[in-house]
Formats: sequence, C-alpha cells, structure tokens
Amino acid sequence: MKKPKLEKYFSIKDGNYIYTDFFESNSENIALVFNTSKKGALAESAISLLLKVFQDNFYQNVYDIEEQLRKTVLEMHWQLLAFFKREKKKIEISCFVLVLKKNKIHFVQTGKIIASVFGEKFENLGIDINKIYDENSEFTILGQKEENINVKVHQKEVLSDLSILIFPAKFLKDFGDEISSKIDFENNFNQLVKKKKKPILKIDISINNKSEYKKPFRITTKNTAIVMVIVIFIAGFYTIFVKKWSQGEFSSWKEFIDENRQTLINLVTSSPKFEIDWERIVPSKITTTPNHDIHNIYLTYAKTVSCIQKNSYNEIWKKSFSKEIRNTFLLREGKILIVDEQGSQYLIKRANGTVLWKRDIPIEFPEIAEKIPQLLNIDYTRDGRLEKNYYILTNENTILLLSDEKGEIIDEKSFKEKVDFISEYDYVDKCFYITFGKKIVKVNLTI
Repeated sequence: MKKPKLEKYFSIKDGNYIYTDFFESNSENIALVFNTSKKGALAESAISLLLKVFQDNFYQNVYDIEEQLRKTVLEMHWQLLAFFKREKKKIEISCFVLVLKKNKIHFVQTGKIIASVFGEKFENLGIDINKIYDENSEFTILGQKEENINVKVHQKEVLSDLSILIFPAKFLKDFGDEISSKIDFENNFNQLVKKKKKPILKIDISINNKSEYKKPFRITTKNTAIVMVIVIFIAGFYTIFVKKWSQGEFSSWKEFIDENRQTLINLVTSSPKFEIDWERIVPSKITTTPNHDIHNIYLTYAKTVSCIQKNSYNEIWKKSFSKEIRNTFLLREGKILIVDEQGSQYLIKRANGTVLWKRDIPIEFPEIAEKIPQLLNIDYTRDGRLEKNYYILTNENTILLLSDEKGEIIDEKSFKEKVDFISEYDYVDKCFYITFGKKIVKVNLTI
C-alpha cells in the first residue's frame, strides 16, 4: 500500500478542525475530524482539549487498536463533560476518529459526521445515516451525558483502491447518495469544495496489486543496512551453533539477540533530522519563550503579546500592557496567564486577547537570570514516528539533537546569531520554534 493522499478543508474560526498523522514510518495512520454546532472561543477551546486528550491517551505501545480507540474516545467524553461543567455551558461537538493500519480501517463516529467511500462500489460506512437525526436513537455525542457512552469501533478491510470522504451529515444532500461511478464520486466531491463546505477530509488509498519491474540491486544505505543485518545474524549463528554448541546454545543465542537488538533497530530505522521550514521577522525583539497551541503562536515583545496564526502567519490580535512582560503561560480552557515585571498577573483569552482579571500579587524575580543551556524533551510515545526518546539542547548559536540512550548527537544545526529562546515541542506539527532578536524560525523534526 502506498502512502495515502490527503485533501483537507477546515476552518478553526468556524468551529471545525482536521488533524492527521500520516507518515510512512508510522505503524498506523490517524485522522480526526471535528465539527461544532457553534463557532467561537468555546468551540476552539473544546477542540483543543479533545485533541490533547487524544494525543495523551492513544499514542502508546498497544496491540489492540480497537480497545485503545474505545478507551481514548471514552476519556475524551469525560474530559469534555468536565470542561462544559467548568464553563457552565455546552455545545454539540461531532468527532470522527479514523485509524488506518495494515490495510484495515478502524473508526469511531460520534455526533453528526459520516463517511462515504468508493472502492469497487459506493457505500456509506458505520452508523445508518437515517438514525443520526432520529430523536429516539441512542446516538453517541461527546460530553453530553453524565454516564459512560457506547463507543462502537467499526472496521473495514481495504482490498482495492479506495477513496474515503468524511464530512458532516448535513452535507449529504449536496454530495448525493446515488453514485454509480468513481467519476461521479470525484465530481460530487469537487462540488462540495467549490461550495466551500467545511470540514471535509478526503483520503485516497492506493493498493498496488500489479507486479512491478524490479530495479537492479544498488549499493544504497538501505541495502547496506540489510546486508549488515544478515551478516550479524550469520555470525551469531556460527558462533553459537558451531563453536559453542556444548556451552548452552539457547541461552547464548538469546544473549546475542539482546546485546545486538538496538544495533539492528538502528540499522534499519531512520534517525530524525532538523529541517528549517520558514523564518519571519517580527516588529520588535522577542523577549520571552514562544508559546503555541494547535492553530496559533503567541509571541511577546517587551510590553505586548501578539497572537499569530500558524498557517497564514497573519496577526489575529495583540494586547499591550503598562509594564514589561516577564513570563507567559498557556492554560487550559483557552486562556493565557501573563506576569509583568512587577509581579502583577493578568488572565486573558487566547481567542481575542480580552483581559478577564488582574491581580497585584508581587513576585520576586532574580536580578540575574541563570545562564544555562535550554533543554527540550521529545517523548516518543507522543510522536508516533519515533522509536525512542530524544532531547534538544541549545548552546549559544547551535541546536543539538541527542538520543537519550547514550547521549549521542544525532543531528546539529548552527546559526549566525545566538539563540534567545526555544519553544516547547509541537506534537501536532512535529516542530519547535527558536528566536533570535526580531527573528523567529520554525524547525521541523523530519524522518
């Protein structure tokens, strides 16, 4: 199976969002489609919460995808219910969770989002569409009832080329349910896009059943690694079964495998690398560590906080204060805590920068900040592409990527200027941000 092709159409401002984690090195590919009944700050905060709960709970070393999906969606339900209680209001949130693994699709439908597919024929997946709007049906909606919801995990085998379209059920009239050919399916999808319907996620899966021309063997990094693995196993086999048969062959073989397991893994897996995505010049010097969430970056210029959209880099809002800002902290429920140089604290909304309250409780700051290298941890259980933990060290004008097993340097990159600040790792976009005076740089972690 080739890497699936994705087309995504969403707008967080309108209360919908699409998250995908499709990488060739992943054992499973993941997609989440969110749609809310009302747009605004509450919708954005709820989506952000659900995405974080999913990432914290699903990315673990498990063998039962269905059970992991069921537990994760159930946790999303309870966390959202608690969030609505704190906010003292509710909105309806639809969420479609899809996992593609080993030519099989596993998915959970909650709310009014559906999936239509065209493989050998056209069909709708999962729950009967007619039941979605039936008031008497017990249809699962996250965060609405103070009890465990019924999380049903559906499956579908991918036996041939398949196109999946995930969208709100209310778009079905525009899309149509009588489709006789792949051309009809594509044309109707294009009509939805022209009408600017959102959210829409299209996934094209290609199954290669045809025999292809085999390229001649070449000396490449991959081929070299394979040859080395074969040589190591032959050497181990000879050492144990020929020379040390009388010394307890089974225990020796096990010890050999244990000692060389990591070497074999390192030979056949790719190491992550730094890759510069973009760099931007901002109006003033950046004076604190950048913060980010699933859709925005938050920068501080002395007395001002600026909210910048990730994709377009457009400034959404900015808020100025009377004193210089010393620290900013992203809190749950779409809020930011700001501490100025006198220790006064301000709580503001991420959506628009509105100040909710101010407290004058002095905080003492050290006169001289400690000069220590900034260290950033990357947890492999939250970044499904990785096989082990890494950390990033910044020192003067250089960033280093190190393995936490032996502390070996995997990659490094130097800049002309000294690094001022480094953000937390962004597990959604697989990147982090570093700043140099008035410049901010996005650095991707690629495989």
